[in-house]
Amino acid sequence: MLQPEPWLILKKLWAEFFLALLLLACLGLAFYSMTTTIRREKNLLEAKSDFIQNMTHELKTPISTVRVALEALHEFDGINDVAKRDDYLRISRNELTRLSLLVDRVLSMSNIDRALPAAQKRSSLLHNWSLISQRPCSCRLKSNIPVF
Repeated sequence: MLQPEPWLILKKLWAEFFLALLLLACLGLAFYSMTTTIRREKNLLEAKSDFIQNMTHELKTPISTVRVALEALHEFDGINDVAKRDDYLRISRNELTRLSLLVDRVLSMSNIDRALPAAQKRSSLLHNWSLISQRPCSCRLKSNIPVF
């Protein structure tokens, strides 16, 4: 029985070997690309979740401050004391302005999300979030009335 030479088999099947290796390389590249995209999307989803949690906290702060100021006006006869009334109303107005600015920023980021490509969305989101997180609540209620 005649055995073919190994180089003869390689010579006849070199195209098939080359195409098999090329296909294997393409599959590896596709798998790498897919895992990279999934990781990136997971990071974006986590950033979005963190943003929503932080924004919710930032929106609740001025609402609570206004609620406490209005409650103080109602419960402790702040309406009769002009200085206290003006102070509480000023605090309420400042917090409502702050709340309005936060909502405007969220809406502007929402509009940016619809208009920009993905890479610009991420940098814009991070920039806007850094602007929001830089401004802490600066208004505090001042009163001589003890809090229980």
